[in-house]
Amino acid sequence: SEFFVNPLTLRVFAMSLALVLIAPPILAFKAQRTLEEHIRIAEIIALVQVTSLRTVPEYRNSRMPAGETQPATVAEAVVLEMWKGAQADTVLFLARPSWTCDESRADPGDTLVVFLTAPDSGVRVITIWGEGRYRVVAAGADFWAIGRVRSEFPTGEEMFMPLPRLRRLVESHTRL
Repeated sequence: SEFFVNPLTLRVFAMSLALVLIAPPILAFKAQRTLEEHIRIAEIIALVQVTSLRTVPEYRNSRMPAGETQPATVAEAVVLEMWKGAQADTVLFLARPSWTCDESRADPGDTLVVFLTAPDSGVRVITIWGEGRYRVVAAGADFWAIGRVRSEFPTGEEMFMPLPRLRRLVESHTRL
């Protein structure tokens, strides 16, 4: 007896396999934004020191179906310098991812420059699902902001920028 596969069945199988292998990376793609876009989108841009994390039991983001909520980890941070937005002593923002492509991250002790959008369920979020976050590190007497930004590195590699230069860029774009 001879084994026979219908050509149409073979084509359907091949297309299904291609979709399984190719579609997930394409569907998970999240375009990186330029620094200028982060500045424009953000309501608040601040140099902050994360002091603590806490859980909010009923967080809801715009990607969730109506009425659905989930627990979320929120960072409380002391504002060291406000570069854009209304002055505040502290800010609350999402400290952990709320969906697959979210890169939000903050831990107690972190010094960050954060680009924050309007509150989502009473909690601000880092712009473009966590991209608008730059770690601040000391190198001798200098401070550097480390993050990813498309305008500097199209491949999404980390960018190192002196903190005063980042501040000047933000100030120059917020005056426009």
